[in-house]
Amino acid sequence: MATFGETIKQWRLNLRLGLRESSKEIGISATYLSRLENNKENPPQADKLVQIAKVYDKTEDEIFSLADRVPPDIEETYKKNDVYKEKLPELMRTIAQQNLTAPEWDQYIEDTKNRHNR
Repeated sequence: MATFGETIKQWRLNLRLGLRESSKEIGISATYLSRLENNKENPPQADKLVQIAKVYDKTEDEIFSLADRVPPDIEETYKKNDVYKEKLPELMRTIAQQNLTAPEWDQYIEDTKNRHNR
């Protein structure tokens, strides 16, 4: 699996964007972006991850997953809701034991949405 840096570099190259152009749009220095792309820096803070996603036309979920981080909205929801704090760990463990494939995850999510939108 490609690293954070390798992936964002590939995204940039796929869009035919230069390092300086991309870094300016993201709001970081070209040196820092180069260091990120070459895995010499850990993924940046949440606000810069969001900017990278926007510039490279990716979702926030994609960039946070790539950075191995929980999206801020999910983290905030979790922190504010005692039921989530109690039940989410159990749900995550239960789902993890099922070893779902990507299509099975998609179906699980769709089924859950449909069940609660009746």
